[in-house]
Amino acid sequence: MAATGSTVFPFGYIGVDGYYTDIASLLIQVRARYLWPLIGAWLSSDPLWAPLSEVSRRYAGNSPTNATDPSGMVVPAAAYAAIKAFLIAEAACILAAGYVGLNKHNNNKHRADWSDKTAHCYTCCIISRTCGRIPSWMTGYLWEMGNEIQEWIGALPQGFDWADILANQEGRDCSGWETLIFCGNLGRWFRDSCEKCCVDKNL
Repeated sequence: MAATGSTVFPFGYIGVDGYYTDIASLLIQVRARYLWPLIGAWLSSDPLWAPLSEVSRRYAGNSPTNATDPSGMVVPAAAYAAIKAFLIAEAACILAAGYVGLNKHNNNKHRADWSDKTAHCYTCCIISRTCGRIPSWMTGYLWEMGNEIQEWIGALPQGFDWADILANQEGRDCSGWETLIFCGNLGRWFRDSCEKCCVDKNL
């Protein structure tokens, strides 16, 4: 029995990112879907963005000279930009609200009804009402972890303090349940101010 012809490897190119060029159709198989290089677009929608049919067929956000899409499932550049803008806005919000809390603490240190725990309560209440409850929760823990590091290097006499964490939670309680859903000081219309609520708790 004699064999004739030769076995031809069906793919013309195997790139570092895993791009396979089908010699017969000249389509490029990129894991999740096929790319048609002649028009620079995918043959099917991005599985992650199927409803956005036109946008999800663009290769690398219509910028193939600046980006690649090894998985065939790149989130559109607009989504990355939106996420980045949101994170920057949240960081700015936390810094601004934290400054208000620190300034209030410095101005009220002389008051008999004001303590360090009251300041923690007030600041977390302000951050919750302005930026949302989750950023307030994260900020409180990160602050205490920063104190722990400073204690470890000898810059502070005391590090992580659970009493501060509890005072932070009191502040979130003062901010109201609505901060679980909304950012913005909606509670000012029907709740006590953060200052009054935290002072009344006598922390």
